[in-house]
Amino acid sequence: MVKDVLKRKYVVKMPILSDDQINEIEKRLLISYNNQTKIKVKYFRSGRYYLREGIVSNIDVLGRKIALNDDYSLFFSQIIEIK
Repeated sequence: MVKDVLKRKYVVKMPILSDDQINEIEKRLLISYNNQTKIKVKYFRSGRYYLREGIVSNIDVLGRKIALNDDYSLFFSQIIEIK
């Protein structure tokens, strides 16, 4: 019970990205995919932020998701920032 209360205390809302931010994310995804360069992806899942590093190995436009070279998949809508 205490663990659940503490867990909820640190839950955050997903930020709303501007069109410019979304365009920048898409641009960096394509650069990583085309040049096979490493990126750091900040993403949102279940009320928390996470950071993952890798190379974009697949872009699924219809499914609106990407896969990194370690076979980890993310939906575009989860991505907050790319460095």
